[in-house]
Amino acid sequence: MTLTTKLKKRQIISLVKNGKYEQAYLVGSQALNTNPNNQDILEALRYLTTRLRSLSMDFASKKSNYAQHCPTDDILEQANKLTGEDFYGNY
Repeated sequence: MTLTTKLKKRQIISLVKNGKYEQAYLVGSQALNTNPNNQDILEALRYLTTRLRSLSMDFASKKSNYAQHCPTDDILEQANKLTGEDFYGNY
């Protein structure tokens, strides 16, 4: 793992931990533009998708009106495209 990759991975994880999901997605997306098969960046993005799935399920369980969707669902959908996961985390 290169130093740049290591720093990007740490940055993504830190952003996720601080609730800055869109920023984490953007950092990961940009890093994958350089190297689309970078497993370390994909791993960090899977950390993001795991957190977003959890938030989405929590949101759905607390809402009686399912017409309203979790605000992070759009980011989850985009991140899933990068990681190759579906909404449930399957490949």
